[in-house]
Amino acid sequence: MRDYRYVTEGTFDAYSYQTVERKQRFISQLMSSKSPAREAADLDADVVTLANIKALATGDPDIQRRMTLENEINQLKLLRASWAQQKADTRRDINQQLQPRIEGIRQAIREKTDDKPLASKALSIHQTARMNGKWEGMTVNGRPVGDRQTACRLLHQAAHQAHDGDTIAEYDGLPVIARRAATTGRITLAVKAVHEHESGTEMPGPYLTGPSSIVSQLDRIVKNMATDPGKLTERLADAERELAAAQETLAEPFAHEDEYRQKQAELERLTSKPDEPRETESRDQETKERSAGMPLTTENARRLLEQDHDVTEVTQGGNAMGHYLEARLTDGRAVQIDFHDNPAWKDTDRLAGRIEVSYANRPQAEWQYDDNDMADREHTVIDPADPAAGKTLAKAVEGWERAGGLHTARAAGTSHLAANQPPEEYAYRWRKPGDPDRHIAYLSTAFDRDQAMKAREDAGYVVTKVDEDPAVLYEQHRKASCMRASHILERYESPDQDAVRILHGIVGEVNAHDPENDIATYLAYPSDKAVQIAGDGLTSADIAEKREMGGWNPRKDPLMRINAQGDWTGITQQQADQIVWDNRDEILTRASYDSELSTWTLHQLDQLKEPQPAQSLDRDRPEPDHKAPAQADSTTKRHGPRL
Repeated sequence: MRDYRYVTEGTFDAYSYQTVERKQRFISQLMSSKSPAREAADLDADVVTLANIKALATGDPDIQRRMTLENEINQLKLLRASWAQQKADTRRDINQQLQPRIEGIRQAIREKTDDKPLASKALSIHQTARMNGKWEGMTVNGRPVGDRQTACRLLHQAAHQAHDGDTIAEYDGLPVIARRAATTGRITLAVKAVHEHESGTEMPGPYLTGPSSIVSQLDRIVKNMATDPGKLTERLADAERELAAAQETLAEPFAHEDEYRQKQAELERLTSKPDEPRETESRDQETKERSAGMPLTTENARRLLEQDHDVTEVTQGGNAMGHYLEARLTDGRAVQIDFHDNPAWKDTDRLAGRIEVSYANRPQAEWQYDDNDMADREHTVIDPADPAAGKTLAKAVEGWERAGGLHTARAAGTSHLAANQPPEEYAYRWRKPGDPDRHIAYLSTAFDRDQAMKAREDAGYVVTKVDEDPAVLYEQHRKASCMRASHILERYESPDQDAVRILHGIVGEVNAHDPENDIATYLAYPSDKAVQIAGDGLTSADIAEKREMGGWNPRKDPLMRINAQGDWTGITQQQADQIVWDNRDEILTRASYDSELSTWTLHQLDQLKEPQPAQSLDRDRPEPDHKAPAQADSTTKRHGPRL
């Protein structure tokens, strides 16, 4: 039996086989006994678009090549982002673990070398006494003691009466120091020659004898001080080898960098090449001429939305009427801009050639297909040929933002949405003259970067083109911004409203990127939308049980929160703000490890200011008379690990 497979040039067959080929590559990586890569990934959002079908139908080799390049570049971007993440993790390990460990071992070796003469002398006294069948004795608070058991009781008593750092005894010519932990009160003993050497365990009880006694603990400290640093030298050599391997890994470039750059450059050339008219295209000539003179095009509208600080994401797509843009707002609502530019519907679409702005309570990706998806608000219709069309669109979007209570302070500048995920290619730094703080902006193309730099420069800012790899720069920027924000917010005595707003945004963003993350316990839902948002997949009985157990009353409680037990509790805005404020360290720590954190969020963190004297934390100042903000039920104050 023979199997013949026929394909036809210029048809959908090419796309089908390309998709199968990509899947087979992914599966082969998993089924192979080799280890060709640390990660295997497939594009989960690769869908057939109208442009793909057009390219396959027309047989235009340039358009088909663009399709191929886009798919290959997307695969390379995934590999590049993984490489950048591994590089950032290696750099963090070097800075936070390997280098501090090596410095600590070197310091221990230096201290042993300094202390060995005095420690050896003390050890010699002890060993000579043992050879003579007696104990050499010691002094406790100036009192000579010749019995080990009595010495243990007196040392225990003196240590509990002493302050941290007090010298309580002298043993074989070396002072014995009491150490007390400030938070736990845990007491340990230390022996000092040139440097102080503290026991790694708590001081034993006063009546223990033999190897477990207090005096035996001091004997072990002295003996350890007098020994050669042989094991420390071995540990130092191991740590230095590990550091050298990590630095070698850090220096490795992206293996596919040349291929990535070449394909990116080829795609830019093909993208900038104008499409030639095809016989298969049946555009209406009147619509084409009108579109050519439109002051408001899809691209112009997208730029306008991306410059809006209350817009977190802009997506583009197509429907029966033509092209559309959807802008997601910071509060979860959305605006959809439909360009009624499909010539096939010219005679039946009453809004043909117009732009329609509609308002939604949630983005299309979150639609429940009920009456709550779209807002009860009259649509705005715009004539794209009107010279004021751009202003009309901006006013319509701003009106919907203000209807939800958003602040729409608009500043001319580059888009904060250029990289909602790790940045692609191009970045630059900018700052005010005389201002040491440098801000970083990421953009998707060199043209956009150059235009943004020129706009900043014309506005009086100092700008610098970034030569580093933007993907690696983003990793460093994200971690540094979160660390700086954590240090600043630590010094605030009371919640800062701007910081609270940013923290709420981070909670929502990190949860959206990783819904399994337990940071969701800090989310607060508006009571009028809580069932639609948080009740997805739950039955009416489940929701009723969670309400009863948590005590949430949607008629009285402005917000709903899911507690640690999974029940729905009612809280106020003040309580929701206090929850994110009390857990700001943990929230910022989670954000520092979120590789999809938007650069707009980083920009907001970079804008945080040091507290004014009246706001800063002053331990010596008396407590204020006003009451502390109310806490939500079953919510305890907890701070995450220090960054």
